[in-house]
Amino acid sequence: MSESLIAETSKISCARKLLYAVPSFGINGAAYVVSVFVNKVYSDDLHVSLGFLSLASFLAGVFAMYGQFGIAFMSDNWKKSKLGRRRPFFLALSPLMAMAYFFLLFPIGADTPSLASGYFAVFFTLQSLIFDGLSTLYASFLNEQTSGRFLFSIFFTFARPS
Repeated sequence: MSESLIAETSKISCARKLLYAVPSFGINGAAYVVSVFVNKVYSDDLHVSLGFLSLASFLAGVFAMYGQFGIAFMSDNWKKSKLGRRRPFFLALSPLMAMAYFFLLFPIGADTPSLASGYFAVFFTLQSLIFDGLSTLYASFLNEQTSGRFLFSIFFTFARPS
């Protein structure tokens, strides 16, 4: 990398980078809770087989992997409004993600393992799709806000030799 690129990317202050990083702490924190505790709750307390949980997790990941392309395509082709191209998707997907986390962590009325399996399959897939979609939108939003220099500036801030 040339010195001009380092000088150009260092114009973004560290405070601004941290401000842009704040939403990812919440999203990743919630994903950590789900990845650590949900399988234990569903297998030990709700008696869902680990094989089903593994298969449903795998299929949810595959579905989310391909679904994020659809979310990215829709946001790229969205008519620009007062809120921009990405913010309407943040506003629409955030309550859905909260709902998916709530029903995933508190399966109301899932008295039998078959009902609990259905809860897990539906809401884990929904939260995986929304998490991947929001992550893609968030990365695109940050690059737009910083003129495409965000990723380079993060790299050079933390990996620059002292």
